[in-house]
Amino acid sequence: MVGKAVRALLAAFAALVLTAGAAAPAMAQGSLERTFGASDEVSTKAVGWPNEVASVQTLYQCPGTHCNKGEARPGQELSEICVYPAGATTWALVYNRTNGHTGFIDKLKLIHRDPPTHCNDVGVGRSASGPLYQCMALFCNQGQATTGDHLRAECQILGADGWYWVWVFNRTNQHEGFFRQSTNADLQKC
Repeated sequence: MVGKAVRALLAAFAALVLTAGAAAPAMAQGSLERTFGASDEVSTKAVGWPNEVASVQTLYQCPGTHCNKGEARPGQELSEICVYPAGATTWALVYNRTNGHTGFIDKLKLIHRDPPTHCNDVGVGRSASGPLYQCMALFCNQGQATTGDHLRAECQILGADGWYWVWVFNRTNQHEGFFRQSTNADLQKC
């Protein structure tokens, strides 16, 4: 009981921090941008479910340990979008709001429960080709999207460089990352 109360209190604090001073953003019809409230009800205040790690963990750009690597540390705010079973491991797709890294992490390395959503069932369909960056900078690790790949766009951020960085999951090759474009993609902010 105490653990559930602490988890609910942490989730409420994360929701308060994510929405402080701002109106709830408009959402695309049928999108899955959610966060847990104090009573674990699902609401539409931010992208992802709040989560965290107890020790330094690697975020992989695909659901496998052979892929490009980002990082998550204790105390950093993670937003978990979905889960993706691959082999003996069920991976969680997360955005590290603290350092800007994105990637897959073994769901057993996360402290809180996972969203009941498979990564194939989230986001908005998009088509694009080019690099998928593991953070919002051209020097970051790169995955790939090619013409004809089935991309699912999660959210976007207007970068300091004036470009929109759209976070996508490539269902075709299982790469994830930010696609950089000059125009607004009409998605919720990450």
